[in-house]
Amino acid sequence: FYLNFYSTRIRQLPKLRGTKIESIAWNQELATDESTNSILLGTINGVIYEYYLEFSRKDEDVIEKYLKSLLELPDKSAIQGLVMEILELRQGKGLVVYCATRASLYQFYGKNSGGLFFIRPDQILESFAANPSEIRRVEKSYPRENASKSQLQIFYTQSPVKPHSFAWKTGCGVCYAKFPGRYHKGDLFIKDFHFLDYTDYQPKEDGGGQLEPNAIAMSEFHIFLLYNYELIVISKINQQIVYRPDPKRARMVSIVYDTRSNKLWYHSSRNIYQLTVNNEDEGVWKLYIDQGDYLASLNFCRERKSPFLRQVYALVADSYFDEGNYIDAAKNYADSDLSFEEITLKLMQADTNDGLRTYLSTKLNRLDHEQQTQRTVICTWLIEIYLDKLNRLYCKKSACQQVKNRGEMKTPEEEEYEEFYEEVKEFLQANKGSLNEDTTYQILQSHGHIDLCIFFAEENLNYEVVIRHHINNKEFKAALNKIKFIDSAAERERIIYMYAPILVKSQLSEFYHTILQLGDVFDPVKLIPAFTSADYSERLVVTTLIEYLINKKQSKEKSVHNLLLFFYCEQDDENELIKFLSKQKILIEGGDRPSIDLDYGLRLCQQLGKIQAQILLYEIMGLYSEAISLALDNQLYDQAQNSA
Repeated sequence: FYLNFYSTRIRQLPKLRGTKIESIAWNQELATDESTNSILLGTINGVIYEYYLEFSRKDEDVIEKYLKSLLELPDKSAIQGLVMEILELRQGKGLVVYCATRASLYQFYGKNSGGLFFIRPDQILESFAANPSEIRRVEKSYPRENASKSQLQIFYTQSPVKPHSFAWKTGCGVCYAKFPGRYHKGDLFIKDFHFLDYTDYQPKEDGGGQLEPNAIAMSEFHIFLLYNYELIVISKINQQIVYRPDPKRARMVSIVYDTRSNKLWYHSSRNIYQLTVNNEDEGVWKLYIDQGDYLASLNFCRERKSPFLRQVYALVADSYFDEGNYIDAAKNYADSDLSFEEITLKLMQADTNDGLRTYLSTKLNRLDHEQQTQRTVICTWLIEIYLDKLNRLYCKKSACQQVKNRGEMKTPEEEEYEEFYEEVKEFLQANKGSLNEDTTYQILQSHGHIDLCIFFAEENLNYEVVIRHHINNKEFKAALNKIKFIDSAAERERIIYMYAPILVKSQLSEFYHTILQLGDVFDPVKLIPAFTSADYSERLVVTTLIEYLINKKQSKEKSVHNLLLFFYCEQDDENELIKFLSKQKILIEGGDRPSIDLDYGLRLCQQLGKIQAQILLYEIMGLYSEAISLALDNQLYDQAQNSA
């Protein structure tokens, strides 16, 4: 028979005539007020049917769309409990069916090869009939001769609505377990069974030696056993009796727990009793701890956002610490309410650098970037710990290399060292803003890791340190190349002025091209020490560079021009020298002051025997008689005539 919520008439169902139904599995996801959608029917002879029923409000008519026989249990026992759930799988959807008989519990789990378990709502169970090879059956049996009626109870979470756990009443006790959070191919839906033996929970008034309860119900953390005259509430965590109301006078018949209102209803043939469950989860975390299930307590506190969460983290960490698992202990200590000083001292006393490093790294990740002082202190400490381990790994690697034959593959010690070396670099890169540069350089150098020091300098764009390193190692081309990476023109100039004497003497050509590529306006006066350090054979390049810098800056500094004059005088060919002095003559004729010291130039030319240059300088200085006399003495009649 069928009675709809919107109707007052009970309707017969012809397709089910003669079928003795023991249990029904409702479609929680697709059912509506006017349609059952696809549901399962369990019969007294162990057959599972798929059934679809619709109701029309307009004429209050019932339409039986179909009735299909899906499968038959091997022992043909009455199906006294039946539940089905649609599953969200990685590739589409699937369906799991839980089926309880008097002494056995079955699971049927199906998914078609195409990834979708059903195509239309009215075909939701089609793969059970069409693809028997895709069906997996799991059976759990507790046989007992005097077992009466089996019962299967499911507890559903409310947000979202999904099965959380089950309890199965058998003839010898209650079996209960949690459903997995996810279903994967090859996994069973139950992994950890718990069992309540009836002999441990006898009613005070047993009603004539009653062993098996009449019915059971369950909430998230408790199981309710209903006997003839008494109700017993048992914790699912520690299996202890937590509540036992006074026995009733009338014989109890059935019991049900409402998950939405958290109320328990049980009744006799005359009375209905209500029991309200308040704060059921209070103290649950401690029960888990007492049972030694620290992870369950931790997960519970996380889900409930319990104020005891940090306390539980400490207990979980202590358990890991006692086991010698210092890494996991450190991770949990970082989330606990224990003080920083207490934990660091504890880990140091245990001589576990890995644990201490894990703890400090976790605490560092929890600090805001505004907490700069704390971050700097922890980062500096971590650098010391990282380098200590890196040195230990280096010693192990070196010892293995001494006995390894050339050409052999890398040893595990070498691979471990290289992996950890990259980890240290990642730490320096990620925390460069929190590390004090000068202190970090000192620490890295004190441990002998100059390569890491240079890496850290480059990450901080501190190219002066990198350039100094290359120069100390006589890697002058690399030093010049790094100068190009400096963004600040003022900083580039400072570095150039500082290292120019060394670079000009060792890599003049590269230095020259670098100056041209940078295009900066360098002050040639500040480069005079560098120019004078150049080898005699390279004076021509220096002369060209000075000319470029003078023209670029439009410099009139006499010291620079005097140096250029000196380099011109050193050349065998006087053409460039004459051109240079001719420009000075033009300046004077135009009313400007010369850019060289004329007396210095005259002495220099006399010393080096530059006759034509001397004649030109006498003319510039207005000493024409000296110019004519010098020209005639050297039989330079044309020049003497020009001077006259």
